[in-house]
Amino acid sequence: LAEPEAAGALEGLEERSPIDLRHLFRWGLREEVAPAREAADDPGQPDLDARLSEFGTDAVFCFFGLNESFAGRAGLPDFERQLAEFLRARRSKNYNGATPPVIFCISPVPFQQVDPSLPMSSPLNENLRIYADAMRRICAEIEGATYLDVLTQLTNLQHDHVNSFTSNGLHLNDYGYWIL
Repeated sequence: LAEPEAAGALEGLEERSPIDLRHLFRWGLREEVAPAREAADDPGQPDLDARLSEFGTDAVFCFFGLNESFAGRAGLPDFERQLAEFLRARRSKNYNGATPPVIFCISPVPFQQVDPSLPMSSPLNENLRIYADAMRRICAEIEGATYLDVLTQLTNLQHDHVNSFTSNGLHLNDYGYWIL
């Protein structure tokens, strides 16, 4: 999630929840822990497994596919391999001391043509679909991993509504986070 703290809908959910959601939204799986970058360059930073253990994590929410999709079809084999390795590594741990975490892989959102000066959305969304489909296949192969198809849901919504759910064609705005 890009800047979820800017979205009132998620903040409200966090405030009303009977469980502590701060780590879910404050320390999400962002770019710095994407599969290709999991090993931190900064030795002062705790690794992902250490942080998930520190929180006693029961569920991991992964947001992958957007940045990786810019590599097109040529980058797909590496993405599939890295994602499968990442998910299997997380499922091999008991961060809460008892059971492996449930993993939710959330697809990227579709690109919206909110301004005529932006690139055409069709080629970008075709690549997003290819990567989202790979995520779906990989999650189906890994016990405890669930794929959440935001791409299809928001693509369908984008055809039915005039409101934009992104601020710049790529990042969700308040309305987009509310929908999510």
